[in-house]
Amino acid sequence: MSSQLKVNSIRDTSNNEALTISSGNVSFNNTISAGTLGSSVTGNWGWKLLQTETISSAVSNKDIGSSSLFSSTYDTYKIIFHNLGVASDIGINCQLSIDTGFVTSGSHYDYTARAHRSDGNVNQGASNAADAVDMVTQNVFGDDNESGYNRAGMCGEITIPNPAETGIAKFIFGYASYMNSTGYTAISTFTGGFGRDGGSATHRKPITGVRFQGGGGSVNLSRGTIRLYGVINA
Repeated sequence: MSSQLKVNSIRDTSNNEALTISSGNVSFNNTISAGTLGSSVTGNWGWKLLQTETISSAVSNKDIGSSSLFSSTYDTYKIIFHNLGVASDIGINCQLSIDTGFVTSGSHYDYTARAHRSDGNVNQGASNAADAVDMVTQNVFGDDNESGYNRAGMCGEITIPNPAETGIAKFIFGYASYMNSTGYTAISTFTGGFGRDGGSATHRKPITGVRFQGGGGSVNLSRGTIRLYGVINA
């Protein structure tokens, strides 16, 4: 036996607040407070914020992620960076940590990047034996060029596919928008990783972190926010 309760208005008698249902639409005349989703709720619920790193004073580099955060929980991870500033005109690049630590030297990285800027100029940067993945092909406008932070620093996004997977050399890809050192707005697309160095078992291990740095650590990062997200599987 089944039954139905048909109503078009539910009212709280203590304060006369009403929830109104009409033609499939629900309206409420006050604040809606959400509870916690139960473990039985399934489906694609978007991105899960895992970590936030803020740069509020000069540092040579900033790391995000760990072996516990980069795991098999998600097939895809995203890093969103906002307002990354550098002390003086320089490119910004990134390095990857595998489970033995950050790979910081030895010409192990393979990358390519292509930039378009507001005057129509297009240029490319690439290397098959680099010490980092270069995210830009032109220098980013340095904070020493003007008093105060009148212009936003570099902003962009990195995608890391299945960082916990073992047995294959992995790569990252993304884009970056910034003001270059001559004052033009530019956007770069880039990709890089350990592709050409995949013969080394060391570089076929899980990615456990990403390091941002100005000019290979030669110029300090001065400001910015970096956030790590796990993209929840559908």
